[in-house]
Amino acid sequence: MKKYLVIGIVILMGVFLLVGCGESKKSKKDETIVLKENKSVCDDILVESEEQDDYSRLYYYDYESESQVYACSQANCNHDIGDFKSDKINCNAIIEGEAKYPFIYNRRLYYFVGVGDTYTLWSSKTDGTDKKEVNELEFPIYVGGEYVLHGDKLFVASYKPVMTEYGTNREEQTGADAEVYQLNLSNGKVEKLTDFGNKADAYCSSVQLFDNKLFICYDSREKTYKDAGFKDVDHFMVWMESDKFSYGEEIKRLQEKKEYYTYDLENKKTEKLDIGFESNFKPYKGIKNMDGAYWLLCYSNDTVYYLDAVVGKYNIYSYNIKTKKRKEIFGSFKNVDLYYDGKIYITSMDMDEKTKKELVPSVDFNKEPKYYIYDVSKDKMTRQSYGEKGKIFYAIDLNPKGLLMYDISFNEAYDSIDEHSITQISNNKIIK
Repeated sequence: MKKYLVIGIVILMGVFLLVGCGESKKSKKDETIVLKENKSVCDDILVESEEQDDYSRLYYYDYESESQVYACSQANCNHDIGDFKSDKINCNAIIEGEAKYPFIYNRRLYYFVGVGDTYTLWSSKTDGTDKKEVNELEFPIYVGGEYVLHGDKLFVASYKPVMTEYGTNREEQTGADAEVYQLNLSNGKVEKLTDFGNKADAYCSSVQLFDNKLFICYDSREKTYKDAGFKDVDHFMVWMESDKFSYGEEIKRLQEKKEYYTYDLENKKTEKLDIGFESNFKPYKGIKNMDGAYWLLCYSNDTVYYLDAVVGKYNIYSYNIKTKKRKEIFGSFKNVDLYYDGKIYITSMDMDEKTKKELVPSVDFNKEPKYYIYDVSKDKMTRQSYGEKGKIFYAIDLNPKGLLMYDISFNEAYDSIDEHSITQISNNKIIK
């Protein structure tokens, strides 16, 4: 089972863009679980964390009762963070610190807590009791990336910046290490998989798993701002806002790269993934360094399925690695996509023609969103009719009862998701 939701993609293209308490659930041993910074879906359980005042609260969405259940065993607990801080309640669902990447494995709830550059993996029973420290990592993880759990193997990326002092009370980043690690939940072993080396800056924005290979989105910058001819980062920002700025010049001077790599879990080899990509973003045309400026949706039968997101032009393509054939599957002004178990679930929006000539055109809120399901193996696109006037739905998970969706009012705040606003589209409303 694999799930990938793509919403609000930012590719530097001018867009600065359960069950009741006390019961247990477990993830399937062979399940592949996508971990986002604040949530995951584990064996038909949506696990989430929310933050407030340097505290976090963990909860689930119970598919059967279609309600939210906090990870707490306390009777009559209101799960209020303010009351917890003032010692009025002893809620198991609330922890001090920022809980990141929550998931369920082997009947236990797991999550990372970061303090400074130190990240620790914790676990508890699903009702929040029996909290245990699992592993204090020797590296800080890159928060904001998307990671993956497969069986008892957790794959995450590190981000370790190198800071250099310049004068009194002033420092600037002059280096960074970004590598992919494997954490074994059964024996606690941590293994470094990649060796990208130190760069002026680098990070892995996603680690995905298909066909026993990790697909790693790797962004890097070879030169520091000083080496690129700028006095410091402040002078770079002044240049970036001036008439002299261009994306091509920035990429050339800083030696920036956006790339995808694969790591084969069997032969333990890292290889560059080359799909002959050229972005629809005009300033990137012909720049080889930007051959990874897309978002991978899935990989199946030697074929890469990816989203190329540009202002006003969101296109989904397929590219066969062996035949080198590329095909446009879908295109719209803007679309939000979820990959799940062989299908891509698409929410599509139209452009407001009155804003066509503006720097950043707007969505037309007078035209209802459109919904599609693309079957990867059959190469078949099916239009859906489960829309509701004045609403926009974003797919979260397919489950025995239907399609779990975020339910958002379709207005100027359409891309601001309320994590608690969830609805279920029943199976009889989904066109096969």
